[in-house]
Amino acid sequence: MKLSFNFKAKQAAMATVSLILIIAGVIILNLIVGKLPAQWDMTKKKLYSLTDDSKTVIGSLNQEITIYALFPAGQEADDIMEVLNLYGAASKFITVKTVDPDRNPGLLKRFQEEENAELTKGSLVVFTDNYFKVINYMDMYDTSLNQQGQMQVFGFAAEQRVTSALAYVNTGYSPRVVEISGHYENTLEEIGLKGAVEKSNFQVGDVNLLRDGGIPAGADVVLLNSPKTDFNPQEIAYLKAYLDQGGHIFVALDLTQDPLVNLYDLLTDYNIVVQYGVTLEKDTTRQLPGSGNNPVFFAPAVKEHDITASIRENDLDPFFAYAMGLGTTESMIRNIKVEPLMTSSARSFLRTDLNDGSENMTAADVPGPVTVAAAVYQTSRDTGFPEGMKMVLITSGTSLTVMPGLGQIKANSDFFVDSINWLSDQEDSVNIKSKSLYKLPLQMNAVNAWIYAAIAIILIPLLVAAAGFIVLIRRKNL
Repeated sequence: MKLSFNFKAKQAAMATVSLILIIAGVIILNLIVGKLPAQWDMTKKKLYSLTDDSKTVIGSLNQEITIYALFPAGQEADDIMEVLNLYGAASKFITVKTVDPDRNPGLLKRFQEEENAELTKGSLVVFTDNYFKVINYMDMYDTSLNQQGQMQVFGFAAEQRVTSALAYVNTGYSPRVVEISGHYENTLEEIGLKGAVEKSNFQVGDVNLLRDGGIPAGADVVLLNSPKTDFNPQEIAYLKAYLDQGGHIFVALDLTQDPLVNLYDLLTDYNIVVQYGVTLEKDTTRQLPGSGNNPVFFAPAVKEHDITASIRENDLDPFFAYAMGLGTTESMIRNIKVEPLMTSSARSFLRTDLNDGSENMTAADVPGPVTVAAAVYQTSRDTGFPEGMKMVLITSGTSLTVMPGLGQIKANSDFFVDSINWLSDQEDSVNIKSKSLYKLPLQMNAVNAWIYAAIAIILIPLLVAAAGFIVLIRRKNL
């Protein structure tokens, strides 16, 4: 009896000590966790985490910045406030304040007057003593119209807009993209990419070379988007002067009725030969689904480059249509480098005789792979590092437009914005993609549904019952 009593007392003491240690551990753990400011973003697409680009911009801040969130009390948008709180926690220079626009009309008067518009509920104002930027509520979301004509939200762009605004108000400077006009070019507004460019902290302007006497001073990037007619010698001289002075240009070409001889000749000064014709992709795995195996619609292979890093990382496929080819001159200028960005497959070819309707390659065709996008840049003759002129060319300007039945191809628009960022050479340019809110529904067939139901309803309860039965038998045998 004494032995039994000592055993029970020892067990009780051990249980008491264990309980005390567990309680103490829980208390200490709660105190530690309570001191941690961090939160863990468990969303698959990291909707509530800041990207490295945002952290870089935040790290460059050198003055007090206030972000006003214009929400009535109790009506704050949780998703937007979650992101704003990340900014407030990331820098001592950033203060986030929620302001009721109906109760603080005086505070908003300056912003309304300078923006020449009434600020709506849900908008943000990123403010310093010298500069401010207004972000409208709907600009923080990517939207589209469904088949019924109703607006639907498919992307969350709050981080992109806030970081761009921070970059602007910190310096007061936005890189400038200038669109060339006068040759029936496609404008950014027409093809639906102006908003994407502006969200990356760029200003957008335009220039008519003859009317304005050349490229204006302060143009960080010049855009030549799908000209339909050729340039005259004076315009070519303006473009050459701009490039020779270290200019940066994005050139989107399309297959036109006649070659743009003067423009193509200019490009040969920078080691580029435009191969007039149309690329036919015979690899069916790269043809556009739903196009009836039409070889003029295809997904080019994406090469490694700073410009293409984002679409490669996100496994996005660009689609080109009626693409011409890009080659290099036989005599290469040594300090001008040409790097392919996208090519067709080895089974493709460039059809040079547009009157030839045959499906297979002929002797007049150029065998693939065909380069359909390339980066061109100048290097220092002394150091060999990039310095001076930079150019990005694509041979399917059509790919940047809204394509029938497909809309705006995300990989194509991302590639365009990434190209503009690469060309701009601006530390304050922001290259953050909106985060998709699309939720892929769980799909399973009837067999899988029965299997999962059996596991949850029958197998797991049986395992628990069996474990309980085994414990009961063992206790009886002690």
